[in-house]
Order: sequence, then C-alpha cells, then structure tokens
Amino acid sequence: MCCVTAMEGIKESLIGYQGRFSSKSRGQATTATSHSTINMSGIKCAAAVGLTLLANLALAQEVIINGVVQQDVFFYGQSPPVYPSPDAEGDGRWGYALSSARAIVARMTLEEKVNITGGFTNFTNGCGGNIPAIDRLNFPGMCLQDGPSGVREADFVNGYAAGIHVGASWNRNLTYARASAIGGEFRRKGATIALGPMVGPLGRIALGGRNWEGFSNDPYISGILAAETVRGIQDRGVIACTKHFVGNEQELLRNPRPDFSNSNKTIETSSSNMDDATMHELYMWPFADAVHAGTGSISKYSCSFIVVDSDGGQCAHISALITVTAATTAKL
Repeated sequence: MCCVTAMEGIKESLIGYQGRFSSKSRGQATTATSHSTINMSGIKCAAAVGLTLLANLALAQEVIINGVVQQDVFFYGQSPPVYPSPDAEGDGRWGYALSSARAIVARMTLEEKVNITGGFTNFTNGCGGNIPAIDRLNFPGMCLQDGPSGVREADFVNGYAAGIHVGASWNRNLTYARASAIGGEFRRKGATIALGPMVGPLGRIALGGRNWEGFSNDPYISGILAAETVRGIQDRGVIACTKHFVGNEQELLRNPRPDFSNSNKTIETSSSNMDDATMHELYMWPFADAVHAGTGSISKYSCSFIVVDSDGGQCAHISALITVTAATTAKL
C-alpha cells in the first residue's frame, strides 16, 4: 500500500508540474518555485518507494532461506478478525429454518455439537461425508456426496454433462432438467446433500483443473444457471450445497502440508487476495444468486483449504452448526 501511495504521489506531482509549466498566467519565478517544490515531492515519494522495497526485500530474505519459507507471519494474519459474528436474521422459509435450528441447537449437549460439526468417516455407506444422527432430538443425520455432475462412486447412476457444457448451452430449461435428474438419483441413493452446483472456481486461471465443474467464468451466467440447478436438485427433496466459497481458483497448494525437510514446520496453503469490489462483483455474485434461489447450504472452501486475503481465521465468522441444522429443518 505504501508503494502504491508513493507511486500515486509521483504521478500526481508530475501531472501537477506539467500543468504549472504550461500555464501562461504564471510568472518565471513562480514556475521555478513550483518546479522545485514538485521535484522535492517526487524525490520524497521515490525515496519512500525505495525504502519500502528494501524493507520488503530484507524481510523476504529472513522469511525465505534456500527456497524454504521459514515463517508465515509476513503472509498471513493481515486481516483483523471480527468478533462476535453478526447475528443472522431473516423471514419466510429462511426465518422459520433459522428459528428451528436455534431451538434444536439450544437442546444439544457440547458433545453433540462437536459431533455434528465435525462429522465422522464411514467407508461402507457410500457417503463422501457423514453427520451423525441425534436420535433423542429426532435429528436424522446427513449423508453428503459429490458431485455437481452426478452421484460419485455409485452404481446404476448416470454421468451427466459437465457444468462447462451446460453453460455453453445458455439454456435455463435444460439446466433445470439436468439438475432435477441429478437430484432424483441422489435421493434414490440415500444422499441428503448433493455437493453442487459449483460456482467457485469462477475460472480466473484458464488451465484450472476444476473449471469444468462450473458453468462459466462470467459471474452473471454462472449465477443464473446455479440458481436453476439449486431449484432442480431441491425440488427432488435433496439439499443443494453450492460450492466453493470463495476464491477457490487453484488446486495447487490448497492444503497445509508438512515440510518433509523439517518435521517441525508446516507449509501453509495458498491465499486468494482481492479487493472488496472484485470479491462482490465477480466471485461472490453467483453465490448470491444461489442463495436467492434457496440453496440449503454453502460449502466454505476457505475453512478447510485455501485462505482469503491471507487470513485463515475467517472461519470463525461462519456458524456451520446453525447452517447445517437450519438446512436440515427447512429442506428435509
């Protein structure tokens, strides 16, 4: 930011100097004085840029030694957390689901809360993810399964057209029909949540390995077709999970991993950094359309994989427990 500010100062100084130099209303002495003042301003700005670059270079040399990142302080934790998370509110079906979720959460024990948010592994039931049932509260549990183009790792199901092909059709009716057929197969296989549609990655990187799952790198058409997909899936009695929120634009370095050259160090994930306008006008846009269509859940990618704006602590802002139980109450 300091470098940018300094460069902007240099630019403004030069523009101002050119205006003063060409002004016929100013005398020779005035022009000379302005010239000197602007030159000094430019020198100071340039010095600020240079000092900032030198400071960053020195810090980078401390952080990276022989190509190995020694600490992540320079890269992470730059976004201040906001506590507590804002209270959710709403009306209509969402308001009913939210109040029902709060009522059931209030009756849960600490152990039950931990279990419902952590889930469990079961390699025999065909679910990609499992949330345990709570019999005493008549909570049936949940079976999560991929993916956006059909049921994964199951027999007697279809492999439907990839999202990018659906996007190329520009056809809302076909999109809904495809989603309805997919939702029906998820329902018959016993899945509670279908992990789709996929609108992130949006497609910033043309060679991104998961771009094919989404509809388009245009946020408008992506959002329109995501909304049709949400309706198609949920009209069959299955919860749609719109994913991956937000900024999931690459698979490379998406997980923290151990540094095998040093057992005491962990190499952190990549970070998607962007300004607020970019976030809202591009990457969040299709998610908003999915929410307006009534998507029962959102897969928050940056809680489990990458981080956004160099801040891995943002997951504290998401009430997964409320979301899961609200979706279950409203949609099942």
